[in-house]
Amino acid sequence: LDQLVVESDQLAFNPTETFDWENTVRYSLGVRHAMNDTTVLRAGVAQEESTQGTDNRSAISPDSDRVWLTLGAGFTPVENM
Repeated sequence: LDQLVVESDQLAFNPTETFDWENTVRYSLGVRHAMNDTTVLRAGVAQEESTQGTDNRSAISPDSDRVWLTLGAGFTPVENM
């Protein structure tokens, strides 16, 4: 996303916000463990890079690098559920 241009007949001017964002990469890894026939545990971790640097950060869409941690579980008490 290079820029956001707001066009409106209701405004005295059409504001433009220049972003100059970059492409990024997200890395993730997950595991699934079946405890028994009815219960499954899941966990994951991901690292996501920001599209913005310190010179092009915007108050409209502030962003930064982040790390995601996830936990989950599945339970099937009966076969058809």
